[in-house]
Amino acid sequence: MGVEAVKAGQVIAIPQIPDRRLGQVEVKTSCGKNNGHWYCVVHKEHLQNNFMKDTHIAKGNHILAWICHEHGAEEP
Repeated sequence: MGVEAVKAGQVIAIPQIPDRRLGQVEVKTSCGKNNGHWYCVVHKEHLQNNFMKDTHIAKGNHILAWICHEHGAEEP
């Protein structure tokens, strides 16, 4: 079991989310804002809150990105 974070400069594929079209995106450094949600790169799953994230990462291997609602994919 393991959880890793994406790194700034890494390119990841993110499926479309409401009000935003995302495909291949380059991860940015964190802006420090708390307006967004988690995304698991391994399972291609958007996690809308910390409860969903904590439940999701309880088993298996995961790579997480923070999807800032203002700036897009960021390293957590």
